[in-house]
Amino acid sequence: MALSRQQRVWLAILPKISSVFSLFGSLWIIIEVTTEGRKIQNPYHRLLLAMSIYDTLESFWNFGSTWPIVEGSPDIIWAMGNVSTCEAQGFFLTLSVAVPIYNAMLSIYYILVINYRYTNTQLRRRVEPIMHLIAFFWSFGTASYSAATGLFNNANLWCWIAPLPLDCKDTITYGTVEEGNDNPCIRGDNVWIYRFGFYFIPLWSCIFFATACTLWVYRYVYNTDKRTLAYRRPETAGRHTSWWSNNGETSRKSKIHEASSTLRSSDKSKTPSVDSGGNQSQSSSSIGKRIDLSGSVRDVYPDDSEDDDEYLEDLNDGKDKKDTQKCEHDDKSVDSKSTLDSIDEEKVFREIDVLVASNRGDYGPNDEEEEKREESYAFGDLNDSNSGDEDEDEDPRLTNSTKSETRKNTIRAKVDEWKNRRVQYAEDMPRTYEVFKQACYYLGAFYCTHVWSTSNRIVQTIMGGGTVFPLIACHSFFDPLQGFLNYLVYQRPRIQQLRKKHPEMSWWGVMVESLRFSFMDDASRRGSKSFGSKSFGE
Repeated sequence: MALSRQQRVWLAILPKISSVFSLFGSLWIIIEVTTEGRKIQNPYHRLLLAMSIYDTLESFWNFGSTWPIVEGSPDIIWAMGNVSTCEAQGFFLTLSVAVPIYNAMLSIYYILVINYRYTNTQLRRRVEPIMHLIAFFWSFGTASYSAATGLFNNANLWCWIAPLPLDCKDTITYGTVEEGNDNPCIRGDNVWIYRFGFYFIPLWSCIFFATACTLWVYRYVYNTDKRTLAYRRPETAGRHTSWWSNNGETSRKSKIHEASSTLRSSDKSKTPSVDSGGNQSQSSSSIGKRIDLSGSVRDVYPDDSEDDDEYLEDLNDGKDKKDTQKCEHDDKSVDSKSTLDSIDEEKVFREIDVLVASNRGDYGPNDEEEEKREESYAFGDLNDSNSGDEDEDEDPRLTNSTKSETRKNTIRAKVDEWKNRRVQYAEDMPRTYEVFKQACYYLGAFYCTHVWSTSNRIVQTIMGGGTVFPLIACHSFFDPLQGFLNYLVYQRPRIQQLRKKHPEMSWWGVMVESLRFSFMDDASRRGSKSFGSKSFGE
C-alpha cells in the first residue's frame, strides 16, 4: 500500500514527539538514582538505572526517525544520511532489546524479594551480576552480528533489520538467482528470521515471563493478605475468592462451615439451663422473642444476589411449623466437618436456609411455593409480583418498556454491587489490591508499547514490505514511548503520596511537584533545619 506525502510526513514526525517524552522520563530516572546515595545501593534501582540507560540510547536515535536513512531512498521523506549513519541507528535500536530483558529481570527481583525474602546483599552477590550479563551479551551480540552481516537498512520508519530493497525476495522462500529469483536482496537477505529470532521472540518471551511472574507475586500477596484477614477478622473468612480457585469451591465450603458454626452457637444459647433449685430455665433470647440472624445470614452469603433477601422474607412470613423439629435434627447431622465435606452442597445450603429461618422463629418453606420460586428463577421472571394484577388487554408497548426498565435497574444494581465489592476488597486486602493495580499499570505499559510494533512487522512480512497506515502510525508513536511509560509507573507511588499529603493541590500542581528530585528535597530540608537552628541561636 503506497503512502501519500502527508502520511509519510506524519510517520516522520510522530517518533520525534514520543521520543522527547521518553528521553525526558529516562533521563529523570537516571538523575534520580545516581544522585541519591540510598537508591544507588539498592539492586532494584540499579536495574532500573541500567534499563533507563538503554532506553535513553534508543530514544535518542528514535528522535532521528528518517534522518539517518540513506539519502535518496524511495518513499522516504527527509532522508539525509548514508550507510554509516543508517547502520549506527540500527545498531543502537537493536540494543533496545535489553529494555524488555530488564523488565523481566525486575519481575524476578520482585519474586525473590517478596516470595523468597532475599536481602539486598544476597541479590548483589548472587543474582544481580547475572542479570546484567544476560542483558548485555544478548543485546550487544545481536546488534554486532546484524551490523557485520549488513542487516541494517531502510525499514520505513528508521534504519533497522530490513531487506534492501524492501520488496526483494528472500532466498529461503524464492531461491537464488540461478533457481529463478528475479528480485534478489542486495542486503539483508532472509531478514524475517533475524527480526523474530533476535528481537520479537525474546521480546514476547520476556513479556509473557513478566506476566507470569507478576501473577505469581500477586497470588502470594493475596494468600498472605487472606490469612492476615482471617486472623484479624474471622467473620470475613471466605468473603473473597481467588480467580484460580475451583469455581468458588473453597468459598462455598467456607460458607457451609461458617453457617453451621453460627447455627450451633445459636442452639447453645437456646439450651435450657438448670438453676440451683433444680428447675430448668430458658435464656431470654428464646422466650417469646425471635432471634434476628439477618446479619449472620449476610455474613454467610456476602456475595449472593438480592434474591436471597427475598427468599428470607418469604421464610419470615410463616408457613408450616412441623419442619422445625426436623430441621433441628438435620442440624445435628451437619454438625461434623467430615460429614459436611461428603454430602451434597446444594442440599446443605437448602438445609441452612431452613435452619436459619427456624432459629428466627419462622416456619419452614412450603414445597409448592418453593418449586414456583425455583421455576421463576430458572426462567428469569422478574415481574412475578405483578403477574397476577396484569390486565389481559394491557398495552404490549407498556409491557416492553416495563421489562426494559426492569432490565436496566437490574444492570445498575449489579454494577453498584460490583463497585461495593471492589471497595470492600480494597479495604479488606489493601496490599493485594495495590499489587494488583501496580501490576496492571506495569504490564499495561509493556503491552501498549510493543503490541503495535510486533503487529506491524508481521503485516510487513506477510505483505512483502507493504503496510497499513493506521498500524504503522501507532507503531511509530508508541514504540519510542517506553521510557516515558516507565517513568509514569515509577512515579505513581510518589504522586499518590503527594495527593494524600496535599489534597488541596490540583493534578497539575501534583505533577509539577513530583518532578523535584530527591536531592533537591534533602537540600531544602537541610536548609530549613540550619535556618531554624540559626534563628533559634540568635
